[in-house]
Amino acid sequence: MSKEKRYTATYTIYLHAHNDKHAVSKAKLIAERERYNWPHQDCALEKVESTPFASFDIKEIPLND
Repeated sequence: MSKEKRYTATYTIYLHAHNDKHAVSKAKLIAERERYNWPHQDCALEKVESTPFASFDIKEIPLND
């Protein structure tokens, strides 16, 4: 039995994109690239939010259109 422990790491990545659809596409691409590079580790996109600089107008973007 392996002596490795399991951990969860949650990341925040600020993306610059042309629109909501482009932002979701870029975020999914990053998750897919991580899964490809580390196939035994699970990387899942949980949510994407619009977060304008210096604003409290934060909106969640649907992942499935």
